Amino acid sequence: MLTSIATEHPLRQLGAMQRCERGQSWVWDGVRFEVLHPSAADYERKLKPNALSCVLRVTAHDTSALLAGDIEAAQEQNLLQSGQALQADWLLVPHHGSTTSSTQAFLEAVNPSFAIVQAGYRNRFGHPRPDVLRRYSDLGVLVVQTPRCGAST
Repeated sequence: MLTSIATEHPLRQLGAMQRCERGQSWVWDGVRFEVLHPSAADYERKLKPNALSCVLRVTAHDTSALLAGDIEAAQEQNLLQSGQALQADWLLVPHHGSTTSSTQAFLEAVNPSFAIVQAGYRNRFGHPRPDVLRRYSDLGVLVVQTPRCGAST
């Protein structure tokens, strides 16, 4: 199990876990997995848990998905500057569609056809935010929202 939760977190007692870190990659059953974030230096900087979210790019044949976790604008910018391949057909919307994520530059670099918002129905934060959804819509991205459909398969 790869994770970015702190070593002293109680969940770490559930079993063996390894820190996710940029540069890790593997192929399983013909599917390529690449950890794009966080870097080793990010852990040393003692960033907030959201900023340390594991970002994973999954590629199978000619289709890819970017699982962006809870990253926010600063981490999106770091990914843009990292030179890593970000383009993906599917995007798990960063930070549930909060106003602190899904920057225009990041969305243009990922250039997804589909985006999935994971958020609770009528959540107290109002995720996904209307202005964020508008950015996706303006780029022609089809957005699926778990608060509206319950789940996505």
